[in-house]
Amino acid sequence: MAKTAVLCAAVSPGIKAVLIRGLSGTGKTAIARSVPCIDPGKKVVNVPLNATGEQIFGAIDMEAAIATGRVEMAESLLNRADGNYVYMDDADLFDTSLLIQMLDSVHSGRVRVERENISAEYGCRTKLLASMNSTRRYLDRHVLDMFDISVSMRRQKDESRAEEIIRRALGLGDGDSKLEELFAGDDEKISKEVAEARRRLPEVRIPKTQMRSIARICTALGVKGCRGALSTAYAAAALCALDGRRMVSKKDTARAAVLCLGHRRTVKPKKKEKKEYNPLETGYNPLGGIRRFIKDEKGETEEAKIVKKMNEQSEAVSKTSVDVGFMKSEDLEDVVSEVGETFEAIDLLEAEDSEGFRAGDDAAKRKYVETEDRNGKYIKSRIPRGTCTDIAFDATVRAAAPYQKSRHEADPTPGVKLEKQDLREKVRQKQVSSTFLFLLDTSGSLIIRNRMSKVKASIISMLETHYVKRDRVGLMTFNEEQIELVLAPTRAIEQLEPIINNIAVGQGTPLSEALVKVYEYMMPYTIKHSDERCHIVLITDGKSTLALDSSKDPIKESIEIAEQIRIPNADWIVIDTGLGFTKNDAPKDLARALRGRFFLLDDLEKKEDTVDIWD
Repeated sequence: MAKTAVLCAAVSPGIKAVLIRGLSGTGKTAIARSVPCIDPGKKVVNVPLNATGEQIFGAIDMEAAIATGRVEMAESLLNRADGNYVYMDDADLFDTSLLIQMLDSVHSGRVRVERENISAEYGCRTKLLASMNSTRRYLDRHVLDMFDISVSMRRQKDESRAEEIIRRALGLGDGDSKLEELFAGDDEKISKEVAEARRRLPEVRIPKTQMRSIARICTALGVKGCRGALSTAYAAAALCALDGRRMVSKKDTARAAVLCLGHRRTVKPKKKEKKEYNPLETGYNPLGGIRRFIKDEKGETEEAKIVKKMNEQSEAVSKTSVDVGFMKSEDLEDVVSEVGETFEAIDLLEAEDSEGFRAGDDAAKRKYVETEDRNGKYIKSRIPRGTCTDIAFDATVRAAAPYQKSRHEADPTPGVKLEKQDLREKVRQKQVSSTFLFLLDTSGSLIIRNRMSKVKASIISMLETHYVKRDRVGLMTFNEEQIELVLAPTRAIEQLEPIINNIAVGQGTPLSEALVKVYEYMMPYTIKHSDERCHIVLITDGKSTLALDSSKDPIKESIEIAEQIRIPNADWIVIDTGLGFTKNDAPKDLARALRGRFFLLDDLEKKEDTVDIWD
């Protein structure tokens, strides 16, 4: 898929930006940097992770300004990339505003610079290739939409292919020229195909039937805006040209839809209905809830098949199989049991929950705020507001550079001459820390199918995420015997792991009382820590057995109490531990009553091996 995406970008002038997602070591960078092999005469300009806006888009030429007093713009990274490819590794780690400016410049073909006495505009005929680690975080939807194509790369699990990768990598590392010579013919062949496809592309036509299919697929997948449909059309035409044809077919449309619409879809695959029905009679189709007009012999349209295929891919998660190979079976069991205890957990603030809901592009992300002191990352400069205590030396010198010649004429003393109006101060930004209070149900129902072991592993796995992000984490447990604050919120997260391992399981589930207790604790806490965002993570199967009012149903009472709880500057995350006959709708109802987000326990693990269109 990644190779196909790069080929489409090389052929079609309408495909401007390609995003390749995948785990570390899957070959994302290798594919991006191999483009000159199939597109001779072009080069790949790399954007360093620490590159600033001035370096990427352009800024004042300091040397020229100081020497001559003229305001000129220095050559920028996008200047060098004009007519070539620009590559951004770890695109998700770049500042969002910088990434948006980059994408906007690539799509428009023009770069506009307005800064430090400079007002300039220049052409930028380039294509953007970007990569990101699929397990780290997600990009905002409006940013993803600016990528024409997004594909995922998976780890190679075929033994023979993995062995071949090792052999080739070792050979290239040792400077084996025979390997390069061996594949030079393949590169030349692909290069000729790309050149021929470019010449053929202006003659390619998209029939009205395929345009209609693209529109219907976009509707069925809930694609917002027109970028998705246009990208699909461009990609379909490119695929047609690469295949040596001049008329876009159903197959081209299907392949293009998978390339261009997976990251834009907003409709989650619907679960199959138990009720049997005939879509020809009812006109209902679970793939999008829309009537299909032109059907094949099985009663399905081509676009319905495409969406169905995408949904089947989206719901499939490959199970990791371990080949015993050269290991003894008992040794293998030891390895699996040791590694399988914990896993890499999702970030509860950034992930999509089990209902397909993400807390908004702004709300879901960890917030960054400007600081008034010297703490935080220096992101930009500004004219001082009052007394300047944190001087931005680089910006100050740039502001003074155009006046150095005239100032030296008035005062020939050596050195850079600064005046008060040149001063610029640093604007710093820091990440808002969060507090996570785990409210853990330790009732006897968690013993079923060893769910408590899974719960403990999940919490320990999530702790690693919060330790890296320097969050405060606390733990409160509840069962029939007691409701206990085992550990008050702290950044010393290492204290929590041994406590979790020794948690005892009780009998009944006083869920109502636990909700009241956590409310009484968190109300004063949020007032005292007003600069932190608080998150209460309720981990339960929802089967409350003890009510505060003996005349009420325990489950209904807990939901009624949940509806009344409102804690300022705090939100709720409900994790359902139910499984099999213990599973019920109470956790989901609790999440709805608390206005919180809902996760299944088994959804907390990051999926390493996701399909191309849904990750």
